[in-house]
Amino acid sequence: MVAGEIGESVAQGFAVAKVRPSSQPRFWECASSAGVPVTQCDSESLPSKLGNAVHEYADNMFGAAVNDLSALARKHDVLGEIDELEFLCRNVGRAWDTLAPYFPDAKAEVALSSVLTEGTADFLSHDGKTAAVGDWKTGRVERNYRRQLMAYAYALRAERGMPASGEIVAVVVWVRLGTFDVERFTDTDLDDFRAGVVARSKDIGRVYNPGESCVYCPMRLECPARQSYLNASAGLLESMSPRAMTPADMGALYSRAKMLGAALDDYHGALKMLLKEGPVETGHGTVLQLKDVERDTIDPQRAWPVLTGLGLNDEDLARCVKMGKGALMDVVGERAEKGMKGKRRAMVLKELENAEAISVTVHQQVEEVKPSTVVATPVAAIIPVVG
Repeated sequence: MVAGEIGESVAQGFAVAKVRPSSQPRFWECASSAGVPVTQCDSESLPSKLGNAVHEYADNMFGAAVNDLSALARKHDVLGEIDELEFLCRNVGRAWDTLAPYFPDAKAEVALSSVLTEGTADFLSHDGKTAAVGDWKTGRVERNYRRQLMAYAYALRAERGMPASGEIVAVVVWVRLGTFDVERFTDTDLDDFRAGVVARSKDIGRVYNPGESCVYCPMRLECPARQSYLNASAGLLESMSPRAMTPADMGALYSRAKMLGAALDDYHGALKMLLKEGPVETGHGTVLQLKDVERDTIDPQRAWPVLTGLGLNDEDLARCVKMGKGALMDVVGERAEKGMKGKRRAMVLKELENAEAISVTVHQQVEEVKPSTVVATPVAAIIPVVG
């Protein structure tokens, strides 16, 4: 059994890794990423902040908490992305409308633990007859998520046993795309997963595989293989003129350039932390220091009577006000009758469209996707309906 295997592995001179489900894809790409870092990394980025806000929104759907997008945006420091947050949260609600029948005993943010992994499942259901676990993905790229789901399923089996159906269904929801991917794990699959984790644990500190998985690796600031990879990547980018690169060159260097960008983000984050302790010399006769930059924020509710009293009319004030769609829908929902929030919001949006009050601005950004269009298999065709 598991405990026996772990005892035997320790006796052979290595400890079996206990890796969080979210870190499993990285662990299987590079076993040494499961090491214990000396230097802590702050990897919070705008995408991760958005993801945290969306996850809290999803959690609130399962409980009594009220979802206030403006409050969530402020809490997670994504007020500037509130329209994006509103889009993602709307997709979460639509996805759950489809998934809910297949999660009869649904619970959100469930802590799971086993000898190989521990973490928190976004949502799961286990009623003895069937079992299913789900994960919200707010990123733009489909990652190697299968082993993350397998880790959740392994821990769920360890805590509650395999259901009568003989399989644990795992669903990943690609929130941005509005699609689902579904995996089914049997006892054999989960036993193979256990054997793989035990085998790869021997490679921690011995085998490195630098690449895109380094971006959020907790070992990245002290990994010799990553340092060599970064040096080689910087050399390639410096030696090749972007204008002279072929399309194949540009595509092949994308992940390396992104990794270098993440390294620069790490540097700027560490520099700010250092400058909090005092100025730092550059070696060129200058010093670096932190500077406070004040930004005034005007409270519209308090400012309105002052400004109208000074003679500003509605047209003047409209030029000064930016109305967030997410915040507006929050207010509309709060004023709607019970059970009518969705219909009320849809009606208001339709009236705003008819009044030509909504404009769409298009921003271009680089996005990494699969070459073919993602076509989701209907959930009902894969997940058994619980009777």
